[in-house]
Amino acid sequence: MIDILEIFNNEAFSIFFLNFKNFFINWWWTFTPVILFFILNELYLYWKQEKWWQGIKWVTLEAKIPEEVEKTPKAMEQVIHGFHGIHDPPNLKERYIDGKALFHLSLEIVGIGGDIHFIIRAPERHRNLVESNIYAQYPDAEIREVDDYTLNVPPDIPNKDYELWGADFTLTKPDPYPIRTYPSFESEATKEEKRIDPISSLCELMSSLKEGEQLWVQILIRPIIEERKWVEEGQKLVNKILGRKLPKKGGLLSGPHEYVREGTRVVVMGEPPMWDIGEGAPGEEPLMWKLTPGETEVIKAIEANISKVGCETNLRFIYLAKSDIFYKPNASAVFGVFRQFHTLNLNGFRPDKKSMTKITYFLVNRRLYLRKRKLFRYYKGRDFPAHRLPYVFNTEELATVYHFPGRIAVPAAPVSRVEARKGAPPPTLPTE
Repeated sequence: MIDILEIFNNEAFSIFFLNFKNFFINWWWTFTPVILFFILNELYLYWKQEKWWQGIKWVTLEAKIPEEVEKTPKAMEQVIHGFHGIHDPPNLKERYIDGKALFHLSLEIVGIGGDIHFIIRAPERHRNLVESNIYAQYPDAEIREVDDYTLNVPPDIPNKDYELWGADFTLTKPDPYPIRTYPSFESEATKEEKRIDPISSLCELMSSLKEGEQLWVQILIRPIIEERKWVEEGQKLVNKILGRKLPKKGGLLSGPHEYVREGTRVVVMGEPPMWDIGEGAPGEEPLMWKLTPGETEVIKAIEANISKVGCETNLRFIYLAKSDIFYKPNASAVFGVFRQFHTLNLNGFRPDKKSMTKITYFLVNRRLYLRKRKLFRYYKGRDFPAHRLPYVFNTEELATVYHFPGRIAVPAAPVSRVEARKGAPPPTLPTE
């Protein structure tokens, strides 16, 4: 084993260190301004955007639906597709002068003492957009503004009276791999079980909570700015599975339009294509012809996933209760609920270790307290995590984890519903 002191006493190392020191002393003025520019630019944007966010007024909307609703998650997929109307990326002036950022919505399922509520928190300026899209698919729904439920608990949780446990979720694989979505639940069900609901287990868990227990699930969404990159990332995965060797930029086929042109030439002229598929020896079948059924299904799933509109997404949950009735297995059960969306060959949820309220080493109590406070603060502020980028879900994936369940699909859960169906006034009713 080499002695560390021998390395530092080495003449070559001493010469290198001396040259590096002289270079830094003589040329620091050339690269320091560049480094400071990027640092100050980020700090300035953060300051401007914080001021801009503070001026945004938010509304908390609760949606109630009739008991006899027979809508499937497909209806909610259309609702979420309409939510893309909030897409309004700032230009340079709006970003640097006004501090404008991208708007987002918070879709929330809240269990409080056994009662279940479906909440949407949105900027007030987009309230009409949210309501109109819901009414378009659920005309008998009732939407009303309510107080923010996160303000009904002490602001300093965890404390001596309340305890909490929770985490953010991230994905097990890259974004283009889809999770298990609602069409899969329907196709795998028997004829008698046709109305299996993907969130029925979550509703059952929330309905079992006692007085003083609360379970909050939050899904933050905002439209992605450049959908082309989301599609390209998925196409790269497909090409990798196929073993397709794409030419480098500036090569024989240098752009998507060239592939379209080449495909047309192959179909019309009947000539072999000018790109290679597979890496086998001459005369061997292309790799794509040797795909297993599982690989074929993965390719189909990825291509179907990137064909729909996507949103930057973050999913998190918090279980909190009074200290004397806090029951940690209720928090652990949430992982089981979201496990049902996992498939080994595609995608699934896993807890983000940097957000999970579990620490096993080094100043455990202090670090655990700070992590719980941070998770609670991020949930109340409806903030995306700062330590990583959000992942991308398409409208089908979002509708799978957030939709209004029908009474048939979730018969026992006490979901907050409209007490009576609204009807049109009789035609003989006087107008004055």
